[in-house]
Amino acid sequence: MNDAQRILVVGLLLMAGATMSFAFLNFGQGAFSREDRIAILVLFGHGKDSTIGPGYGLYTTNGVPGVLFGLIAPIFLFAISVFVALGARKRD
Repeated sequence: MNDAQRILVVGLLLMAGATMSFAFLNFGQGAFSREDRIAILVLFGHGKDSTIGPGYGLYTTNGVPGVLFGLIAPIFLFAISVFVALGARKRD
């Protein structure tokens, strides 16, 4: 694999991971407002004393597939892109 191919593969893996994250995850207020939401990262809790709002953070409304395709799969894609980018180059 030459350098141009390596850059193309790394770029495509990063774009695929970012697209999956943006498609399946939501960031904002209301992580606990309904029962069909799965909270992934909560920056502020339930209380009324929080400055931004209750339940502000990262959540998904797609259930378990939202967690798998919005969080787990992009982490793997980002890790694969790092391994491809830093992988051993073929010596001639």
